[in-house]
Amino acid sequence: MEFEQARSEVARILAADLRGLVTDGPPSVLPPSAARTWNLPGEDTSALFSYGLPDPARAEECTAVRGMFQHSEQPEYRSPEARGYVIGVCGSARIVAQETSGVVLAVPEARELIPQLAHLAPEGIQDETINSSAGRLVDFAWRWMWLAPVLAEQEMAADAAEMVAWKQSRAAGSREPVPDVAAPYRNLCRTVRERLRELDPMALRTDDSMWAGLVGGFE
Repeated sequence: MEFEQARSEVARILAADLRGLVTDGPPSVLPPSAARTWNLPGEDTSALFSYGLPDPARAEECTAVRGMFQHSEQPEYRSPEARGYVIGVCGSARIVAQETSGVVLAVPEARELIPQLAHLAPEGIQDETINSSAGRLVDFAWRWMWLAPVLAEQEMAADAAEMVAWKQSRAAGSREPVPDVAAPYRNLCRTVRERLRELDPMALRTDDSMWAGLVGGFE
């Protein structure tokens, strides 16, 4: 896909109606009937049952939020601060909708870093708030399922263009810095990040938040 076509596709995905993204996408995973008894805001329950989350078999394991719902009526996630319902996974983290509020957490499988990196998180890896509501999480998950392949393809194209520019520069005997041919691609990533921040400011409140990291992983 040429860059201008990719830019148009990203703009379409960011502006599209959620129902269209789900209808045109792979099969979704819907919550079990027990989820109708969960103590979540009504709009969150409606979003989960109307759209579900991307099927784990069709989504990239490390870069996508995938549907993987608990089947019990009671919250399976419990901490001193909150309780919640497991609704999906992203990489090795469980995705949890908090009881009552619907605020969404990413709960890491491992709590400790390797010894060489332990100083980066002396208190261990903590749960992270990733969306202000389960409904927003549903919206993000489907948009990202469509966005990620486009960005991945453009990342490869940008890397290849940088290599070509470097080889041409050196073949011409130049030692000047190579032109920044990847700048349009990085701007495209920033466009995605800023639009997601508009949709849910809580999700990208810091540069090291999960969603900011997923987008930034392609830059």
